[in-house]
Amino acid sequence: MKRIALSLALLLGPAACGGDDDPKSSASGGASSGGTSSGGTSSGGAAGAGGTASGGAAGAGGAASGGASSGGASSGGTGGLPSYADISKPKIYEKVDDGGNASAVALDPSGTPHVAYRRSTGVVALAKRGTSGWAIDEVTGSSHSGSFMALGFASDGTPHIAFRTADKLQHASKGVSGWTVTEVSTVNTNARVDIAVDAAGGPHLAFQNLSGPQLGYAKWSGSAFATEAVGTQSGGALEGNGPSIAVSPTGVVHVATGHGSGASSVGNVAIPNATTGWDVSAFDATPPASGKYDATDVAFDASGALHVIYVREGGILRYNLRTGTTWGTPVANAGPVGNARLAVSADGAAYVVGKPSGASSLYIQRVGTTGIYQVYLSTVLDPESPDLPSIAVDASGAPHVSFKRGSLAFVSVWYASY
Repeated sequence: MKRIALSLALLLGPAACGGDDDPKSSASGGASSGGTSSGGTSSGGAAGAGGTASGGAAGAGGAASGGASSGGASSGGTGGLPSYADISKPKIYEKVDDGGNASAVALDPSGTPHVAYRRSTGVVALAKRGTSGWAIDEVTGSSHSGSFMALGFASDGTPHIAFRTADKLQHASKGVSGWTVTEVSTVNTNARVDIAVDAAGGPHLAFQNLSGPQLGYAKWSGSAFATEAVGTQSGGALEGNGPSIAVSPTGVVHVATGHGSGASSVGNVAIPNATTGWDVSAFDATPPASGKYDATDVAFDASGALHVIYVREGGILRYNLRTGTTWGTPVANAGPVGNARLAVSADGAAYVVGKPSGASSLYIQRVGTTGIYQVYLSTVLDPESPDLPSIAVDASGAPHVSFKRGSLAFVSVWYASY
């Protein structure tokens, strides 16, 4: 859950991290449902930051990173943000399980990391990190297809997972009697799905359905999911190009998406309106020279400011911020592009994880209204081709990421935190 201050050459620093056999990376075994894997916590796994942070820029919502010292290190920013010396490598870097091409990370109300993912058998699982490794809980009756998955928690700790089986969007949650899997809608088999959970524990899903294709929205009514197409643009239904969803601190649902292509393409956020259906506002109304808006991600900070990342022509990731009802000026080159995801800390700092085009790396970057101003590295020049990341930020401001490594029959799901 995108480089004004830093060039791509600076981002692709010379440092490298070890693979599965690196003693700095401890692999955890894949335990059965409810079991605990053997892997413990490992330190290291990535070295070298590839360049100094561009200090002094104000972060979204008022957070700012420190200026660079004479030795090239930044001061560590706000909250629990690690110092520059620490962000060159994660404190924890470990394998969760052997799995497929999808994972999502989230923190439960106590701050414990969980990763939802597809196991090598195709079954969806939820892994919870403990002091002795990962406890893996298979979602009974589940089967996953595709490359995307989403995870959220209710305030009482109930997990909610959105995933796809063939062309069906599925929702899974776990109560006292175990897992319940519910078919939600028919979806585009190549599109992202996303989930948000409101303060009352109700799940909300965003997806691209097969009609149009249109942006779809699903809300739990208490006994079933009610689905609908979201909004209109240029006389037609909004397209669900890389949809994402978030619920504001006051409980208002916001769905972000790209619409159209070329001269008709617009980046939008849609808000439900009890009278007219949906109110649509553009976070970027300038049509791209080619292609379309795609791969959005959206999140609120504690003040109610809305952060959004998205991709435009040329694979350039952009960032924008809405305070009140007013959108700012879009920031180009806001971070790594490939499958980028966004998370926002309580103090309003936006974190982006993704994979720069052509790189064998994942980067975590703090971004704001002036661009990138602090760079983390989760893996650098990793021979196992890390990709499809997910990100969450804890109460101290430290990022947690999940991602897949490897390809074909050698895929595994990994976790890193700072």
